[in-house]
Amino acid sequence: MQYSLRRFVKCTEFCSTCYCKTDAGFEAIKPYVCSKGLCLFQYMQLGMGPSVEWEIRSQPYVVDMLISFAYSRAQSNKLADFPSGLGVKVPGIFDKGPIPATYTGVLDASDTKLQLEGFADVKVGDWILVWDRGADIKSNNKSGLHYRVRDTSCMPLVYLSEPIFLESASQQRQPLQTQRRVHFTTYNMDFDKLGMDAKRQVIVMLLDTLPGVDAMASFSERGPDMGGVRPLGSWVDRISPSALYVLRWIVASNRSCIVYDDDPKHQVSGMQQYLQFRLAQGAPDKEQRFVNSVKAASTSWGLQYPTLFAWHGSPLNNWHSILREGLHFNVVSNGRACGDGVYMSKNFGTSSSYCSKYYTNHHAPWPHSKLNIKTAISLNEVVNAPKTFRNVDPHYVVTDLDWVQPRYLFIQCSGTGLKKGGSKGGPSEICAQDPSYLAHGPDGRPITIPISAQSSRGSRGSQAAKSTNGKASVGKLLGLKNIKGMSTRKTKVPESTTSTCAAGDDDTDSVATLVEDREFLEAESEGNPDESKAKNLQKSASETDFRPGTLQESSLQLFNPPNYATPTATKLLQRCLKETLRVQTREPLHELGWYIDENLINTVYQWTAELHSFDPALPLAKDLKAAGMRSIVVEIRFPEHFPNTPPFVRVVRPRFRPFSMGGGGHVTAGGAMCMELLTSSGWSPASSIESVLLQVRMAISNTEPQPARLDSTRRQQEYSVGEAIDAYKRVSIAHGWRIPDDL
Repeated sequence: MQYSLRRFVKCTEFCSTCYCKTDAGFEAIKPYVCSKGLCLFQYMQLGMGPSVEWEIRSQPYVVDMLISFAYSRAQSNKLADFPSGLGVKVPGIFDKGPIPATYTGVLDASDTKLQLEGFADVKVGDWILVWDRGADIKSNNKSGLHYRVRDTSCMPLVYLSEPIFLESASQQRQPLQTQRRVHFTTYNMDFDKLGMDAKRQVIVMLLDTLPGVDAMASFSERGPDMGGVRPLGSWVDRISPSALYVLRWIVASNRSCIVYDDDPKHQVSGMQQYLQFRLAQGAPDKEQRFVNSVKAASTSWGLQYPTLFAWHGSPLNNWHSILREGLHFNVVSNGRACGDGVYMSKNFGTSSSYCSKYYTNHHAPWPHSKLNIKTAISLNEVVNAPKTFRNVDPHYVVTDLDWVQPRYLFIQCSGTGLKKGGSKGGPSEICAQDPSYLAHGPDGRPITIPISAQSSRGSRGSQAAKSTNGKASVGKLLGLKNIKGMSTRKTKVPESTTSTCAAGDDDTDSVATLVEDREFLEAESEGNPDESKAKNLQKSASETDFRPGTLQESSLQLFNPPNYATPTATKLLQRCLKETLRVQTREPLHELGWYIDENLINTVYQWTAELHSFDPALPLAKDLKAAGMRSIVVEIRFPEHFPNTPPFVRVVRPRFRPFSMGGGGHVTAGGAMCMELLTSSGWSPASSIESVLLQVRMAISNTEPQPARLDSTRRQQEYSVGEAIDAYKRVSIAHGWRIPDDL
């Protein structure tokens, strides 16, 4: 449990694929992968990253903004991170030297078909780039047309999809010449083999081929796949696999949390001409260090206003990297007349002057953007200690990155039909600002900032000093007091351990177990189990009608005791039984839903359990109540090769209505559980008995395709051992499951 909790809390510090520690240069708020190409490949190919369809539908403005930032970064020739290792294929026009595998033909634009002249290595599903003969496609790749090959059965006549233009919308509306002599090449070049400049050009070209975010959202919404969401990968004639890879990479590699906010209660006033986004950067540890810095400054200087707010403006082509690396001063862009540090200003006009430099290079925005972003500027919360800044006027220059936390991102757009931010009424609750350092908006007036911008800091401020070296403990980060079965009782910890955890700021900050984590997650192993059991029974008595210990072994028809045993299985089952009984002692019965009477276990290879306390709304629960029964008795028989082979689980009583008569609950006509988990093909040796009992109970409670019901005519009767085995074998054969050798 402790490992799992720490894994969730610290997930942003480690690679999601290989679990190695990632580069400590930026602590992301979202998990991602390290710099290894193989890790990125597995992260994208195995679907471990975010769903791009969900992101587009839920946050279309955010996705539009991320694409626009990546586009401007690549177009300005500054993009340094790429979707490497994904097997992206692109046209060979970006490689130095002659274009490889260039073919000729006659394009019939009206019928979207291509008459080949000679041999061409093309097949259905290939994407090709077509350009007029005599045109210099290398110097102007936007003059080409992109097609997908639909049909090659009539070679040398090839049928194509509708073309994708890369020119402006006005040029797209011009009719194509019906018959055109053209050159074409397939997407046959490996993206990873290209140089840096060529990769940037490819990124621009592939993003040019994408449709707008609204069009992608509309396509994904009208389909039965994925629970009503149609994957963009099925739009085969409009989005190439290479372009989709780049889109997924852009969305997945964003490690900041950005949310478009149109609620007036959370909007900054005076920003009516801007879209407002809530922005959070850095893992909880980064926020905790900021909180610690605020508390330390407040204590040292007796600050009435612990923080101030300041603007940071940057050219559009820098925001792709800022969202992934955070604000830093590793690269000199504007001379740094006031020294090294993060430059900010209390005056919007001063910071916004640094935003427009991108447009002096005459770079066009992403052509399919609905936002048509012109500038971007952030509003940041800063520790209110100007005397320690490197500079104050006309810029705040802060050298300690832990003193700065971005809170808002404002986007100036020229798109139409957008819901702009900044209502006239302003937020209902506002942050109190230092009168000496008020942040001023575009109109030169002080802005009002909603109290929600400081909500995270305010909620943690009182406990910030308790963390070790600025690190947040598992319990605090989860907002929990304790976990079921875990004790929050304080214990003495050796001073050496405390100093070890607190020393330094290297990898031990996150790899080492924090003292507070240990105290929070310490198991309640030293308590009185009988006392704990009595309390749980007393608590459950009012919550459930189940009464433990009332089942009599003499009333059950069970398997004969096994005559086999192996040292490995015996030792493991002894531990499993001990742990299962320990869990049962800790947890309230009505929450656990199962019970094992240790007095009924004569061998560790054969257990008897009762499933109880089902949801009263279930038809099964109503049938049990009508029959005067309080539980379902199941038998668990373990093979000699456990845990390499699964246990056999069957219902002993009551009898269920079979599938053929409208029954359900994964119970066969003979009482055996019909679950692939309990077959050789679906079993995992890592499965615990607690999880098996839980999944069996969930399977019986499942109402799809039809709920479990008791056999009203024979519900008081038990299943025999023989019919249980026969029914289990029939179901396994029907599903193609492998039957354990023991049966």
